[in-house]
Amino acid sequence: MSIKLAPGETRQIDVTLTPLGEWILPTGHIDPDHGWSGEEYGYDGSLGSGTYTVYKDDDGWTRFLEFTHEAFQCRGCRIYLTASPQSAGCIADIDVCVDGTYADVFDGKVSGRAVWNEVFFEPRTITKARVRFKSTAYQFTIHEFEFYGEGG
Repeated sequence: MSIKLAPGETRQIDVTLTPLGEWILPTGHIDPDHGWSGEEYGYDGSLGSGTYTVYKDDDGWTRFLEFTHEAFQCRGCRIYLTASPQSAGCIADIDVCVDGTYADVFDGKVSGRAVWNEVFFEPRTITKARVRFKSTAYQFTIHEFEFYGEGG
């Protein structure tokens, strides 16, 4: 819609914004290499709990942890993460599963200082996401993982 106004003319316009989705908790998890502890606490709706790992491969990466859900239209995800020590810089690798194949949606710096790290991408139908981290930190805790999308 386009509205033309004469110089000095004003109008009040009411706008209703419709969100493109909502934050959705995973319904399950897969820990393929048994590298995490308390996995169900990484999506229990509480920032006071979490799943953690102290294990890193020789290349410095933690093992992947997968968060699952029935197929739905996903536009992003977010992680509430702490690293110990919190001064350690963190790199996250986040992939989503589309038609049985993982697609990379994020490789980059995230904060390990107890804040939400949000990642958005082109909408796609997914069934799970997997995450791993690299840092000089000796422990990583995912307090909460959530998808952003529709129909979850």
